[in-house]
This record gives sequence, C-alpha cells and structure tokens, in this order.
Amino acid sequence: MYHLIAWPQLSYIALTSDGKIAGYVMGKLEEDDPNKVTGHFTSIAVKREYRRLGIAEKLLHQSLNAMASIYKVESISLHVRQSNVAAISLYSKKLGFEISEHEPQYYADGEDSYLMKRRCWDELFSLPDSKYVQELHEGRPSNVHPTQVLNRCGLFDELRNLPLNGEA
Repeated sequence: MYHLIAWPQLSYIALTSDGKIAGYVMGKLEEDDPNKVTGHFTSIAVKREYRRLGIAEKLLHQSLNAMASIYKVESISLHVRQSNVAAISLYSKKLGFEISEHEPQYYADGEDSYLMKRRCWDELFSLPDSKYVQELHEGRPSNVHPTQVLNRCGLFDELRNLPLNGEA
C-alpha cells in the first residue's frame, strides 16, 4: 500500500452508476535506479461481470498518461500470469506492451510470469480531451484533476482516485 500513498495519482477505481466497484488499477514508480524513471502496474483487476467492456484498457490508459505527464516516465512494466491469455492479448495488442522476460514460479502458487514492458511516451496524448494532459505535461497549472478528463469523455459513470486517509 506504500505506492498508494506515495503516488496516489497513479491508482484509480472504476465505479458503476450505483457506486459498485467495477475495477481498479494500482500504479507506482520503480525506485531501483535513480537515473531512470520507470513506472510499474502492480495490480489491475475488473470484476467478471464488467469484463470485455474496455474498463481495464481505460484504467490502464489513465494511469499510463498520468505516469507520462506527471512523472515523465520513460517506460512502464507489469507482470502477468503466463496462463492469462486474455490479459496478455490486451496488454500487447491494445496497449503496446511486449514480453520482456519469462520469470519462473513468480507467483505464490508457483505459476510463471511474463514481465511485459512498453515505452510510455507513445500514447501520451491519445485520450480525448488530452489538452488537459498536455497542460500537466507542459507544467502549466490546470484546475482539472486527471480523473475529470475521463469523466468529461464519458468513459465511466464515475471514476475517482482511491481515497486515502479518509478522503472521499
């Protein structure tokens, strides 16, 4: 949960119109190399009944754009179960990730993982209403919170940052 506190603008939840959680993404910055700014998705999940609606893709785009515009990350990575064919397809075909490494017995249950990576700048301004993202990137003050960009685009009924320290 450290990364939720350290980088709250990189984690999002998607809520249905009646306030139920449909999915979430948690992102962070890697702290291994002080000379290289790299992002990492630590967790992405969408409830089964909300899958195949584009929610995961939109959550990942939002976090990816925040990583690029706010932290100017050079690349981003994620781990995925080798058996998760649907996720691998989403990450590679729609989001531009490529398998970088095979990590045997990465998960607690012994399943192997693929480490997938992609450059971050490729789609920085790909979302509709991206002028708000560009304002953040150029260092201009913007009164628009990143989650409002998705709301303006009608991508979710409601999208909010994960609440921290009792914030709502």
